[in-house]
Amino acid sequence: MNKTMVQLKKEAAAACKFRGHKMTKWGFTIKPGGTRIIGGAVCSKCGKYVQYDTSPPPNGIDIGGDAVVLSCND
Repeated sequence: MNKTMVQLKKEAAAACKFRGHKMTKWGFTIKPGGTRIIGGAVCSKCGKYVQYDTSPPPNGIDIGGDAVVLSCND
């Protein structure tokens, strides 16, 4: 079962905050057909990013990016 955009954004924001990032305004793109939304943000201090995907491809992930796994270095 795929998570909603709101759920993924909330989880991604929490992971980034845990790593000390201050994320910019979130953006998103709705893919043709409206069944897939990809969004993300960039840390205003160090430039690391986070991205979420409401319908990742097989073997893909729903939340990823260097802001999720690396601490803010600024």
